[in-house]
Amino acid sequence: MAERSALTPGAHYLVSMIVVSFATLAGQTERAERWAKDVRSRRADATRQMFLEAFPFKDPQWRTRIDASLDAHGF
Repeated sequence: MAERSALTPGAHYLVSMIVVSFATLAGQTERAERWAKDVRSRRADATRQMFLEAFPFKDPQWRTRIDASLDAHGF
């Protein structure tokens, strides 16, 4: 579902970052890297800090996993 949302015309770059994170967590490295390139093509200065400010996960374990998944792709 996240990927479908990211493909919607005009989708926000943060939606693509959701796909990067979830694909990474699912072990879909190639898919995650494709979406990371998409994010960078639309917002070269995107960071995981920007993502986590926009989506403030309360659960510290989940937040750590999301942070690490985005860090793995250089965000």
